[in-house]
Amino acid sequence: MGKQFISTQIIRGHKSDVYDVAVCSKFTVSVSGDGHIKTWSHKGEEEPVNDILVDSLGLHHVDFWENDGTLIIGTVAFSGILYLFQYTDNELVPLNCELKKNNWALKFHVGVEDQKHRLLTTQHNGSAEVYELTVEEGKFSLQHEKTLEDLNRTFALSIDVSSTEDSKIAIGYMNGTVSLYDFRTLRSSYTFTSTAIKSESSAVRCVKFSPGGTLLAVASDSESYGTISLYDVKFGEMAGSLIAPTNSNHAIGAGFAHERWCFSLDFNQDGSFLASGGMDQKVRIWDVTTREVEATITMALTDLPDDKLTDDLNSKSNIGCLSLKYFGKGIRQIDGDDRNEGLVLVGLDQSVRWYREAGGV
Repeated sequence: MGKQFISTQIIRGHKSDVYDVAVCSKFTVSVSGDGHIKTWSHKGEEEPVNDILVDSLGLHHVDFWENDGTLIIGTVAFSGILYLFQYTDNELVPLNCELKKNNWALKFHVGVEDQKHRLLTTQHNGSAEVYELTVEEGKFSLQHEKTLEDLNRTFALSIDVSSTEDSKIAIGYMNGTVSLYDFRTLRSSYTFTSTAIKSESSAVRCVKFSPGGTLLAVASDSESYGTISLYDVKFGEMAGSLIAPTNSNHAIGAGFAHERWCFSLDFNQDGSFLASGGMDQKVRIWDVTTREVEATITMALTDLPDDKLTDDLNSKSNIGCLSLKYFGKGIRQIDGDDRNEGLVLVGLDQSVRWYREAGGV
Protein backbone atom coordinates (compact mmCIF):
# COMPACT_ATOMS: atom_id res chain seq x y z
CA MET A 1 0.00 0.00 0.00
CA GLY A 2 1.55 3.26 -1.17
CA LYS A 3 -0.85 5.95 0.13
CA GLN A 4 -1.93 7.21 3.53
CA PHE A 5 -4.98 9.27 4.42
CA ILE A 6 -5.18 11.52 7.48
CA SER A 7 -8.46 12.21 9.27
CA THR A 8 -9.04 15.98 9.36
CA GLN A 9 -12.55 16.20 10.80
CA ILE A 10 -15.37 13.94 12.02
CA ILE A 11 -18.80 15.36 12.84
CA ARG A 12 -21.75 13.39 14.11
CA GLY A 13 -23.99 15.41 11.89
CA HIS A 14 -27.29 13.51 11.83
CA LYS A 15 -29.64 11.59 14.12
CA SER A 16 -29.91 8.62 11.76
CA ASP A 17 -27.87 6.79 9.10
CA VAL A 18 -26.30 9.13 6.53
CA TYR A 19 -27.05 7.68 3.09
CA ASP A 20 -25.34 10.02 0.66
CA VAL A 21 -22.88 12.88 0.38
CA ALA A 22 -21.76 15.33 -2.31
CA VAL A 23 -19.04 17.97 -2.53
CA CYS A 24 -19.54 21.18 -4.50
CA SER A 25 -17.36 24.29 -4.59
CA LYS A 26 -19.22 25.94 -1.71
CA PHE A 27 -19.68 23.09 0.79
CA THR A 28 -20.23 19.41 1.52
CA VAL A 29 -23.86 18.21 1.39
CA SER A 30 -25.19 15.26 3.39
CA VAL A 31 -28.63 13.60 3.50
CA SER A 32 -29.92 11.17 6.08
CA GLY A 33 -32.67 8.84 7.19
CA ASP A 34 -33.59 11.59 9.67
CA GLY A 35 -35.04 13.50 6.71
CA HIS A 36 -32.57 16.39 6.87
CA ILE A 37 -30.34 17.86 4.20
CA LYS A 38 -27.33 19.65 5.67
CA THR A 39 -24.45 21.63 4.21
CA TRP A 40 -21.00 21.79 5.85
CA SER A 41 -18.46 24.56 5.40
CA HIS A 42 -15.14 23.77 3.75
CA LYS A 43 -13.52 25.74 6.57
CA GLY A 44 -14.47 23.09 9.11
CA GLU A 45 -17.15 24.67 11.30
CA GLU A 46 -18.84 22.12 13.56
CA GLU A 47 -22.37 23.40 12.88
CA PRO A 48 -24.00 23.08 9.45
CA VAL A 49 -24.33 26.11 7.19
CA ASN A 50 -27.84 24.98 6.19
CA ASP A 51 -30.12 22.44 7.88
CA ILE A 52 -33.57 21.67 6.45
CA LEU A 53 -36.04 18.94 7.38
CA VAL A 54 -37.14 17.90 3.89
CA ASP A 55 -39.14 14.67 4.31
CA SER A 56 -39.93 12.82 7.53
CA LEU A 57 -39.58 9.45 5.74
CA GLY A 58 -35.88 10.14 5.21
CA LEU A 59 -33.54 11.02 2.33
CA HIS A 60 -31.20 8.62 0.51
CA HIS A 61 -29.64 10.27 -2.59
CA VAL A 62 -28.20 13.71 -3.27
CA ASP A 63 -26.53 15.39 -6.26
CA PHE A 64 -25.98 18.92 -7.54
CA TRP A 65 -25.71 20.99 -10.73
CA GLU A 66 -23.22 23.85 -10.61
CA ASN A 67 -22.62 26.09 -13.61
CA ASP A 68 -21.92 29.80 -14.22
CA GLY A 69 -22.59 30.75 -10.60
CA THR A 70 -25.85 28.79 -10.30
CA LEU A 71 -26.06 25.91 -7.79
CA ILE A 72 -29.00 23.48 -7.81
CA ILE A 73 -29.19 20.61 -5.31
CA GLY A 74 -31.51 17.61 -5.63
CA THR A 75 -32.34 14.93 -3.09
CA VAL A 76 -34.64 11.90 -3.21
CA ALA A 77 -36.74 10.75 -0.26
CA PHE A 78 -37.89 7.24 0.66
CA SER A 79 -41.34 8.50 -0.32
CA GLY A 80 -40.08 8.59 -3.92
CA ILE A 81 -40.33 12.37 -4.13
CA LEU A 82 -37.46 14.33 -5.68
CA TYR A 83 -36.86 17.66 -3.95
CA LEU A 84 -34.93 20.48 -5.63
CA PHE A 85 -33.28 23.54 -4.08
CA GLN A 86 -31.46 26.55 -5.47
CA TYR A 87 -28.68 28.04 -3.37
CA THR A 88 -29.43 31.74 -3.17
CA ASP A 89 -28.14 34.32 -0.66
CA ASN A 90 -26.67 31.57 1.53
CA GLU A 91 -30.01 29.76 1.72
CA LEU A 92 -31.42 26.60 0.12
CA VAL A 93 -34.58 27.81 -1.59
CA PRO A 94 -37.11 25.09 -2.57
CA LEU A 95 -37.99 24.86 -6.27
CA ASN A 96 -41.38 23.83 -7.60
CA CYS A 97 -41.06 21.60 -10.68
CA GLU A 98 -43.34 19.07 -12.35
CA LEU A 99 -41.51 15.77 -11.76
CA LYS A 100 -42.42 12.11 -11.93
CA LYS A 101 -42.84 10.30 -8.61
CA ASN A 102 -41.35 6.96 -7.46
CA ASN A 103 -37.77 8.19 -7.94
CA TRP A 104 -34.71 6.44 -6.55
CA ALA A 105 -31.28 7.60 -7.82
CA LEU A 106 -30.55 10.91 -9.54
CA LYS A 107 -27.78 12.44 -11.62
CA PHE A 108 -27.27 16.01 -12.84
CA HIS A 109 -25.13 16.59 -15.92
CA VAL A 110 -23.45 19.82 -16.97
CA GLY A 111 -23.44 19.75 -20.76
CA VAL A 112 -20.07 19.56 -22.52
CA GLU A 113 -19.59 21.60 -25.73
CA ASP A 114 -23.06 21.74 -27.35
CA GLN A 115 -24.69 19.11 -25.12
CA LYS A 116 -27.85 19.79 -23.18
CA HIS A 117 -27.82 20.22 -19.43
CA ARG A 118 -29.88 17.42 -17.96
CA LEU A 119 -31.30 15.81 -14.84
CA LEU A 120 -31.81 12.03 -14.90
CA THR A 121 -33.66 9.95 -12.33
CA THR A 122 -34.18 6.21 -11.99
CA GLN A 123 -37.57 4.74 -11.13
CA HIS A 124 -38.81 1.88 -8.98
CA ASN A 125 -40.18 0.13 -12.09
CA GLY A 126 -36.78 0.05 -13.82
CA SER A 127 -37.24 3.01 -16.14
CA ALA A 128 -35.33 6.30 -16.06
CA GLU A 129 -36.65 9.80 -16.64
CA VAL A 130 -34.70 12.42 -18.58
CA TYR A 131 -35.30 16.16 -18.10
CA GLU A 132 -33.68 19.05 -19.95
CA LEU A 133 -32.38 21.66 -17.52
CA THR A 134 -32.22 25.37 -18.36
CA VAL A 135 -31.36 28.50 -16.39
CA GLU A 136 -32.27 31.85 -17.92
CA GLU A 137 -31.70 35.11 -16.03
CA GLY A 138 -31.32 33.10 -12.84
CA LYS A 139 -34.61 31.22 -13.33
CA PHE A 140 -34.37 27.42 -13.24
CA SER A 141 -36.67 25.14 -15.24
CA LEU A 142 -36.98 21.48 -16.21
CA GLN A 143 -38.66 20.00 -19.28
CA HIS A 144 -39.34 16.26 -19.49
CA GLU A 145 -37.70 14.79 -22.60
CA LYS A 146 -37.98 11.02 -22.55
CA THR A 147 -38.50 7.88 -20.51
CA LEU A 148 -35.77 5.26 -20.90
CA GLU A 149 -37.51 1.90 -20.64
CA ASP A 150 -35.88 -1.23 -19.22
CA LEU A 151 -37.13 -4.45 -20.81
CA ASN A 152 -36.33 -6.43 -17.66
CA ARG A 153 -38.55 -4.21 -15.53
CA THR A 154 -36.28 -4.59 -12.53
CA PHE A 155 -35.42 -1.92 -9.95
CA ALA A 156 -32.98 0.70 -11.29
CA LEU A 157 -30.64 1.28 -8.34
CA SER A 158 -27.83 3.44 -9.72
CA ILE A 159 -27.02 5.89 -12.49
CA ASP A 160 -24.09 7.93 -13.80
CA VAL A 161 -23.21 10.08 -16.82
CA SER A 162 -19.73 10.48 -18.28
CA SER A 163 -18.48 14.06 -18.56
CA THR A 164 -17.08 13.83 -22.07
CA GLU A 165 -18.02 15.10 -25.52
CA ASP A 166 -19.40 11.66 -26.45
CA SER A 167 -21.11 11.13 -23.09
CA LYS A 168 -22.78 7.90 -22.08
CA ILE A 169 -25.46 7.14 -19.49
CA ALA A 170 -25.02 4.02 -17.33
CA ILE A 171 -27.88 2.51 -15.31
CA GLY A 172 -27.40 -0.39 -12.88
CA TYR A 173 -30.25 -2.74 -11.97
CA MET A 174 -31.27 -5.01 -9.14
CA ASN A 175 -30.83 -8.14 -11.30
CA GLY A 176 -27.13 -7.45 -11.96
CA THR A 177 -27.37 -5.92 -15.44
CA VAL A 178 -26.04 -2.54 -16.58
CA SER A 179 -27.43 -0.65 -19.57
CA LEU A 180 -25.58 2.07 -21.47
CA TYR A 181 -27.25 4.81 -23.51
CA ASP A 182 -25.87 7.50 -25.79
CA PHE A 183 -26.33 10.83 -24.00
CA ARG A 184 -27.12 12.87 -27.09
CA THR A 185 -29.60 10.54 -28.79
CA LEU A 186 -30.85 8.74 -25.64
CA ARG A 187 -30.68 5.49 -27.61
CA SER A 188 -29.53 2.23 -26.05
CA SER A 189 -25.90 1.33 -26.79
CA TYR A 190 -25.65 -2.06 -25.11
CA THR A 191 -26.40 -4.04 -21.97
CA PHE A 192 -24.00 -6.26 -20.09
CA THR A 193 -24.28 -8.45 -17.02
CA SER A 194 -22.23 -8.20 -13.86
CA THR A 195 -19.56 -10.87 -13.40
CA ALA A 196 -20.63 -11.39 -9.79
CA ILE A 197 -21.81 -14.85 -8.76
CA LYS A 198 -25.53 -14.96 -9.40
CA SER A 199 -27.59 -15.29 -6.23
CA GLU A 200 -30.66 -13.81 -4.62
CA SER A 201 -28.67 -10.59 -4.45
CA SER A 202 -26.74 -9.55 -7.55
CA ALA A 203 -27.73 -5.91 -7.31
CA VAL A 204 -25.64 -3.22 -9.00
CA ARG A 205 -25.19 -0.79 -6.11
CA CYS A 206 -23.12 1.83 -7.93
CA VAL A 207 -21.91 2.71 -11.43
CA LYS A 208 -19.20 5.32 -11.96
CA PHE A 209 -17.45 6.56 -15.10
CA SER A 210 -13.78 7.52 -15.05
CA PRO A 211 -13.11 11.24 -15.70
CA GLY A 212 -12.04 10.50 -19.27
CA GLY A 213 -15.11 8.35 -19.84
CA THR A 214 -13.11 5.34 -21.04
CA LEU A 215 -13.80 3.10 -18.04
CA LEU A 216 -16.96 2.25 -16.15
CA ALA A 217 -16.60 0.91 -12.60
CA VAL A 218 -19.46 -1.30 -11.40
CA ALA A 219 -20.05 -2.31 -7.77
CA SER A 220 -22.27 -5.40 -7.50
CA ASP A 221 -23.40 -7.85 -4.85
CA SER A 222 -22.11 -11.40 -5.02
CA GLU A 223 -24.01 -13.23 -2.32
CA SER A 224 -22.89 -11.36 0.84
CA TYR A 225 -19.70 -9.95 -0.73
CA GLY A 226 -19.00 -6.82 -2.74
CA THR A 227 -17.41 -7.01 -6.20
CA ILE A 228 -15.96 -4.25 -8.38
CA SER A 229 -15.60 -4.73 -12.12
CA LEU A 230 -14.10 -2.38 -14.69
CA TYR A 231 -15.52 -2.19 -18.23
CA ASP A 232 -14.24 -0.66 -21.45
CA VAL A 233 -16.94 1.86 -22.34
CA LYS A 234 -16.26 1.91 -26.09
CA PHE A 235 -16.75 -1.83 -26.57
CA GLY A 236 -18.68 -2.82 -23.45
CA GLU A 237 -16.07 -5.43 -22.62
CA MET A 238 -14.76 -6.30 -19.19
CA ALA A 239 -11.34 -4.74 -18.51
CA GLY A 240 -10.66 -6.31 -15.12
CA SER A 241 -11.76 -6.85 -11.53
CA LEU A 242 -10.54 -5.37 -8.27
CA ILE A 243 -9.65 -7.96 -5.63
CA ALA A 244 -8.49 -7.14 -2.13
CA PRO A 245 -5.37 -9.03 -0.98
CA THR A 246 -5.81 -11.57 1.81
CA ASN A 247 -3.76 -14.15 3.65
CA SER A 248 -6.39 -16.76 2.95
CA ASN A 249 -8.88 -17.40 0.15
CA HIS A 250 -11.52 -17.58 2.86
CA ALA A 251 -10.66 -14.27 4.49
CA ILE A 252 -12.64 -12.13 2.05
CA GLY A 253 -14.35 -14.74 -0.05
CA ALA A 254 -12.61 -16.21 -3.06
CA GLY A 255 -11.39 -12.91 -4.47
CA PHE A 256 -13.71 -9.96 -3.84
CA ALA A 257 -13.25 -6.25 -3.26
CA HIS A 258 -15.12 -6.10 0.06
CA GLU A 259 -16.22 -8.64 2.65
CA ARG A 260 -19.70 -7.16 2.51
CA TRP A 261 -21.66 -5.24 -0.10
CA CYS A 262 -20.00 -2.24 -1.76
CA PHE A 263 -22.32 0.75 -1.96
CA SER A 264 -20.17 3.56 -3.32
CA LEU A 265 -17.43 4.29 -5.88
CA ASP A 266 -15.65 7.46 -6.94
CA PHE A 267 -12.64 8.25 -9.12
CA ASN A 268 -10.16 10.96 -8.23
CA GLN A 269 -9.79 13.97 -10.53
CA ASP A 270 -7.41 12.41 -13.07
CA GLY A 271 -8.92 8.92 -12.93
CA SER A 272 -5.75 7.25 -11.67
CA PHE A 273 -7.36 6.08 -8.43
CA LEU A 274 -10.76 4.66 -7.50
CA ALA A 275 -12.21 4.76 -3.97
CA SER A 276 -14.71 2.13 -2.85
CA GLY A 277 -16.80 2.04 0.32
CA GLY A 278 -18.17 -1.19 1.75
CA MET A 279 -20.44 -2.43 4.50
CA ASP A 280 -17.37 -4.18 5.93
CA GLN A 281 -16.41 -0.75 7.37
CA LYS A 282 -13.56 -0.50 4.88
CA VAL A 283 -12.81 2.21 2.35
CA ARG A 284 -10.23 1.11 -0.20
CA ILE A 285 -8.19 3.22 -2.60
CA TRP A 286 -7.31 1.31 -5.79
CA ASP A 287 -4.63 2.06 -8.37
CA VAL A 288 -6.62 1.82 -11.62
CA THR A 289 -3.60 0.80 -13.68
CA THR A 290 -2.17 -1.93 -11.41
CA ARG A 291 -5.59 -2.92 -9.93
CA GLU A 292 -3.91 -3.01 -6.50
CA VAL A 293 -5.02 -1.52 -3.17
CA GLU A 294 -3.02 1.62 -2.38
CA ALA A 295 -4.66 2.48 0.94
CA THR A 296 -7.37 1.25 3.31
CA ILE A 297 -9.38 3.36 5.75
CA THR A 298 -11.20 1.47 8.51
CA MET A 299 -14.27 3.16 9.97
CA ALA A 300 -14.68 2.64 13.72
CA LEU A 301 -16.96 4.08 16.41
CA THR A 302 -13.88 4.81 18.50
CA ASP A 303 -13.02 7.51 15.94
CA LEU A 304 -15.87 9.61 17.35
CA PRO A 305 -15.49 11.80 20.45
CA ASP A 306 -16.69 10.10 23.63
CA ASP A 307 -19.51 12.61 24.12
CA LYS A 308 -20.95 11.57 20.72
CA LEU A 309 -21.07 7.83 21.51
CA THR A 310 -24.68 7.52 22.61
CA ASP A 311 -26.36 4.18 23.40
CA ASP A 312 -27.96 3.91 19.96
CA LEU A 313 -24.54 4.09 18.31
CA ASN A 314 -22.79 1.81 20.77
CA SER A 315 -25.42 -0.86 20.06
CA LYS A 316 -24.56 -0.95 16.35
CA SER A 317 -22.63 -4.02 15.20
CA ASN A 318 -21.79 -2.41 11.84
CA ILE A 319 -21.10 1.19 10.78
CA GLY A 320 -20.33 0.50 7.12
CA CYS A 321 -19.76 3.17 4.46
CA LEU A 322 -22.84 4.06 2.41
CA SER A 323 -21.36 6.84 0.28
CA LEU A 324 -18.05 8.56 -0.43
CA LYS A 325 -16.72 11.32 -2.65
CA TYR A 326 -13.29 12.51 -3.70
CA PHE A 327 -12.66 16.24 -3.55
CA GLY A 328 -9.86 18.12 -5.28
CA LYS A 329 -6.90 20.11 -4.09
CA GLY A 330 -7.73 23.47 -2.55
CA ILE A 331 -11.31 22.58 -1.53
CA ARG A 332 -11.03 21.87 2.20
CA GLN A 333 -8.87 24.27 4.18
CA ILE A 334 -9.52 23.12 7.73
CA ASP A 335 -5.99 22.05 8.63
CA GLY A 336 -4.14 24.73 6.68
CA ASP A 337 -2.91 22.17 4.16
CA ASP A 338 -5.03 21.87 1.03
CA ARG A 339 -2.28 20.66 -1.33
CA ASN A 340 -3.69 17.15 -1.73
CA GLU A 341 -6.90 15.46 -2.74
CA GLY A 342 -9.26 14.26 -0.04
CA LEU A 343 -12.22 12.01 0.68
CA VAL A 344 -15.47 12.48 2.53
CA LEU A 345 -17.29 9.41 3.90
CA VAL A 346 -20.74 8.83 5.37
CA GLY A 347 -22.51 5.75 6.64
CA LEU A 348 -24.25 3.99 9.50
CA ASP A 349 -22.51 5.94 12.29
CA GLN A 350 -24.58 9.07 11.58
CA SER A 351 -21.37 11.01 10.93
CA VAL A 352 -19.59 12.91 8.18
CA ARG A 353 -15.85 12.12 7.97
CA TRP A 354 -13.24 14.07 6.00
CA TYR A 355 -9.76 12.82 5.12
CA ARG A 356 -6.86 14.15 3.07
CA GLU A 357 -4.01 12.31 1.46
CA ALA A 358 -0.79 12.61 3.42
CA GLY A 359 2.35 14.10 1.87
CA GLY A 360 2.56 16.32 -1.17
CA VAL A 361 4.73 19.14 -2.34
